[in-house]
Amino acid sequence: MKRIIFLLFISASVGMISCKSNKPKDLIVNKWKITNIEVTNMPVPDSVKASAMKGTMEFTKEGKLNITGMGKDQSGTYTLSDDGKTLFVITNGKTESNDIVELTSSKMVLSDKTNNSKLTVVPR
Repeated sequence: MKRIIFLLFISASVGMISCKSNKPKDLIVNKWKITNIEVTNMPVPDSVKASAMKGTMEFTKEGKLNITGMGKDQSGTYTLSDDGKTLFVITNGKTESNDIVELTSSKMVLSDKTNNSKLTVVPR
């Protein structure tokens, strides 16, 4: 009997794990902590990095975005491209786009071509 219960438990656990979505629209929904910021061909001052590392980005399933730290708090909305490779953010009436270099449940890397920067975040 214990063996049957154990097998049922394992089957249920595998089922729950396999049901977890790997779609970008589901993976992005989270509160993310900024862990790194890089700008190509330009060193980022330690004070700017330190300020950025205190920041968070929160994406809700309703398409809302909250950014804290990094100088001032902002809120807005976001959408993803159909292929899940571009993030469009609207704050203060201005739309910006970032390439999604990597997006998993444990890490997201965004690239901004306008200022040649990369932002790395992990779940908070």
